[in-house]
Amino acid sequence: MPLKFLTPQYDVALVPIHMNCIVPPLPSPERCYAVGEMIADIVRRKRPAGARVAIMATGGLSHDPGGPRYFAVDEKFDRRFLALLEAGDPDRLLKEITIEAMAAAGDGGTTELLSWIVALGAAGKRPARTLCYEAAVELRCGMGGVVWDMERAAA
Repeated sequence: MPLKFLTPQYDVALVPIHMNCIVPPLPSPERCYAVGEMIADIVRRKRPAGARVAIMATGGLSHDPGGPRYFAVDEKFDRRFLALLEAGDPDRLLKEITIEAMAAAGDGGTTELLSWIVALGAAGKRPARTLCYEAAVELRCGMGGVVWDMERAAA
């Protein structure tokens, strides 16, 4: 869905990276962050001169498809996660946003935030800017979006 809005003509080169965010064994948030750092390093070293690169992650915030919290959105957790991204302190986020914390917010899908943590690893110690957030109970998912200003020096 995000690609439809970001590149309606689907005319941008894309390298999809699929990862397991739901079924055990899950990668740890620390490993996901390290993967993001590696992706950023490869992009810095190997991209053609003048090429622009976007690293995009998708996945819902709190949600529990088919689980006991199916009709609930943990807005407090979602806003805490977004605030930690905005703080630009990955170490703190990795201490607080554990697999267990994600599961408590919605055991069936909140671990999709692991893909966001890959993007965080690519952004490094830069604060994110939250573009939107909606506790979309009707859609049974916290939904939002952030962006990192990569022109800004990392802390």
